[in-house]
Order: sequence, then C-alpha cells, then structure tokens
Amino acid sequence: PGSPEPCNMPEKILNGYRVEEIKNEMYDIVEQARYRCNSGYMMSETWKGDIGWCRSDRTFELPYCMDPKEWHTVEFELVSGFSKMENAGRVRARHNYADGSSGDWYAGCDDHFNGPAAGAICRSMGFRHGKQVTADKKMKPIEDIPFGMTNVFCYHDDTLMMSPSCNGDEYGQMGWPLCAPEEQIAIQCFDDMWKVDVGFKMVQRSGKMFCPTQVMKKEKSTDCDSALIPLL
Repeated sequence: PGSPEPCNMPEKILNGYRVEEIKNEMYDIVEQARYRCNSGYMMSETWKGDIGWCRSDRTFELPYCMDPKEWHTVEFELVSGFSKMENAGRVRARHNYADGSSGDWYAGCDDHFNGPAAGAICRSMGFRHGKQVTADKKMKPIEDIPFGMTNVFCYHDDTLMMSPSCNGDEYGQMGWPLCAPEEQIAIQCFDDMWKVDVGFKMVQRSGKMFCPTQVMKKEKSTDCDSALIPLL
C-alpha cells in the first residue's frame, strides 16, 4: 500500500494557534502539531498535552483555549468497594477550576454510556484504555453522592472527557429520565489491550510428538495442539 495522504493540521484552534508541526517519521508527512493559547487564555489539553493529531478517518483531535473564568478540568476517581476486580470501580467526578478550587463530587448515570467514554475517563487517571463493566455485587453504589451527569459518551477512543468529541449532559435537565443508584457508571482501566503468555512442553502421544501450547489471558487458559513433530 502507498503512503497515506498528508494531514493538514489547522493553523489555528479556538483562541490559540499552531507553533510546531510534527512529522510521521515513516512517511515524512505532518500528522500532529503543537499548539499554544493566545495571551490571557488557558488550554484544555488532549491526552498528549498541547499536541493535536489527525486520525485515519481524517478527523482531528485538538486542544482548545478558554477564558480562565470558564476553564476547568474534570477529576475522576474509582470507588471499588469490596470488589476484587483490578483497577475497576464506580466512578465519581468533580470539577477543578483555574483558581485552585474544586466542586463537589458527583456520580454519572450510565444511560448511553459507551466504551470510548470509559477510555476517556481512564486516560484522565493515567491509564491508556478503559471499558464499561457490569458492577458485581461487591461493587456497590457510592453512598451519599448525587448524580451530576448523564448521557456521557464519546465518538472516538483516543480522547479525554473534555474533548469536543465527547458528550455529557447535566443530570436533571427536563426530558432526561431519572437514574437509580445502581446505574452509577462503572468501568475498568488498563494499559494493554490484552496480554498473552505462551508456554510449551513436549509430550508423546501414539508414537508421535506433540507440542501443546498453553495460552494465558486474563487469568484463564486454554490448551491446544499447536505443532505436530514426528517421532524420529
């Protein structure tokens, strides 16, 4: 296949501008760029900081700049309860503002929640990927916390929740259904999409040598005859 077409990274973003083009070393084309805010504005970053990029579908993920009076980030925490699921839990969130203050903690309703939104939340906590999970009985709802957001979803799985490609509606707006505590968003975060550990051992069956392969994935294993070597 030929090289992809060059991606024309925008020279300007909302209240900001491009300061550096970053080339793909393999194809020597521009597919990322670094941005800076106009004087007096604060940046809402991507998970790569001040870097924006072009996706294979020709859409962009870009930082943008806001008036400090409107700027905020969203802080997330996992509340696992007594669940033994690794890096998983119900999600609570709050807003952190430019003046150093923070809002109250709130939960998100899982109506229309999706996998890319789980990934966006996990990236905010330092992980690379995330997925929505069904909370087990030990992952009980967070107590004494109101719902703050609903209809939380993202269109791309490479964002933070502050991305324009993500959505979140204020809970309680007219027309949106009410949610029960059991509908609090629950996710699991991870860095690798999946891991495989492979082990081999030679065994003799009916005068022939087999090599059963044991594949380990998420603490589960399967055995299969992956190679057949005649007995010499």
